Amino acid sequence: MSVDQAVTPMMQKLNARVLGSGSQTLVMAHGFGCDQRIWQKLLPQLQSLPLKLVLFDYAGCGGSQVDEDAIADYPDLQAYADDLLALLAELQLSSVLLLAHSISSAIGMLAAIRQPQRFKKVLAITPSARYQNAPDYYGGFDTADIEQLLQLMAQNQFGWAGILAPKVLDEPENSVVSQQLTQSFLSNNPAFSRHFARLVFYVDIRAALPQVPIPVTIFYTKADMIVPQQAIDYLVAKLPQARAVLLNVRGHYPQLCQPQLLAEQIKRELGYGVV
Repeated sequence: MSVDQAVTPMMQKLNARVLGSGSQTLVMAHGFGCDQRIWQKLLPQLQSLPLKLVLFDYAGCGGSQVDEDAIADYPDLQAYADDLLALLAELQLSSVLLLAHSISSAIGMLAAIRQPQRFKKVLAITPSARYQNAPDYYGGFDTADIEQLLQLMAQNQFGWAGILAPKVLDEPENSVVSQQLTQSFLSNNPAFSRHFARLVFYVDIRAALPQVPIPVTIFYTKADMIVPQQAIDYLVAKLPQARAVLLNVRGHYPQLCQPQLLAEQIKRELGYGVV
């Protein structure tokens, strides 16, 4: 944390940290089943840049000071977006760059619609507007698939993580990154994780996409079982200002599998080139 940064109530609630300094602020928002530690491999690359970095944990994740009694306060993704906006307000930040992984891309877009002055651009890593298939839309999951995952999470509090992690990474079960992601999944409050999972997999922000007032750069990967190519194409078609960049990475978590490659793309996007 910056030496002159006082801890605000939202910083404490969301276990937020402010690192470094610079004219630009990059807010790093993790996805489902994770917390700010998911960025550890990427941080050394970003800390070499003249950036102020803001990291945090969503309610129920990592070191957030929110217990499962507060689940009712989070009926939809907008509640998570409102927490993000409250954090930025307390830190007196505007025109930030948002590095958002997976569902955080949707959360960030909702936040930008509500308070556009807070954001300059979203850098969306493996995003989607909707994960559930519909007659006119392919998101990658049938309702039966989603219910099976939610049932597994309810019945086997620990086993689901070891099953899901290697699949979303497209890695062997015994790989280092699979084990890292499994532990990340298990570090969050189980009741909050089940609640968040239901919100994530049944989310649908398609109608909101034309209202997103800022540019969105989409980083997507190969063999992503969570986000098919059709979902990326849909975002590019419906967002007012969007472009997509294909990373030569497999799976849903390039920040774990190829952090150097992702860092190079982020640097280009922020105008720093490749160092």
